[in-house]
Order: sequence, then C-alpha cells, then structure tokens
Amino acid sequence: MQYILSYRSLELNSWATKLKKALHHGNPDVFRDLLNDFLASISYSVRVSNGERSHERQFQYTVYLIMRLIGSTRNTVYHEKASSKGRADCVIETPRYVYIFECKLDRPATEGMAQIADRGYAEPYAHDGRTVYAIACSFSSETGTISDWMVRQEERE
Repeated sequence: MQYILSYRSLELNSWATKLKKALHHGNPDVFRDLLNDFLASISYSVRVSNGERSHERQFQYTVYLIMRLIGSTRNTVYHEKASSKGRADCVIETPRYVYIFECKLDRPATEGMAQIADRGYAEPYAHDGRTVYAIACSFSSETGTISDWMVRQEERE
C-alpha cells in the first residue's frame, strides 16, 4: 500500500508538532493560539446545521480528541477527570506540566477559573513537583472559536 502525503497533511503534522511543543514547554498561550487557528478553519456548516444550538460538550470533546490524537507516550489526557469536589473538563499531564481545563460556552472565562478554584481541581497536584496551569477557556457558539481565555499558574506548597 502506498501513502501520498499532500501539502495539507504536512501542514497539519506541523501544526500538531507545534501544539505538542507548546504543551511540553509550558506555553499555554501559544497552545491557545494554535487551537484557535484550528477551530477557525472548521466550517460553520460542520459545527451547526438546521439552526440547532452549539453545546459546551461539543467543544470539550473537540479539545479532548485533539489532545488524544497528538498525544504521545509522555502525555496523559483525561476527559472529565474526577476529584473529591467535582470533575475538570480536561486535564493534560506532561512530564513537567499539568494543564487543568475548564471550558465554557458563551460565558466569561472568569466563571471557569472560579470553578477550578472552588472545586479544588488543582489540589491533587499540590505536592506533585510539576508546574500546574489552570486554564479557563470560553468558546463562542457564533464563531466556533475561543472568545475568552484565562491562565493561572497554581502555587506550589
């Protein structure tokens, strides 16, 4: 069987490599920009049809799938990782960093950040040794892209 790589597949591979590097080097804002570029390339007709509304879960699942697809043996990706007070939408663990995501749809990122703090999603990593980033990401149902983004580096004990 012969595989022919198109320019587009090479471009996607380069994008995925950049996304992985952003995670492995502790650059959540670069990660945001790359994710937003990808989301902006998705046609509105794929996202919404026949006037149906977008749902927060669609965006959570999209981010989770991207992370699983670009993942490596050095990453662990959790969807709705449970803790003692609730569950984070997505948690990505790399050898040096932990990223805790809370996603919102058409709501301010401050709500997601408050949820991460109020429900203690970072508490299991308090003595972990890795740098922990809490990330609140709000998506726009109108554009299908990131409309608001907050990052807080959690304090180590």
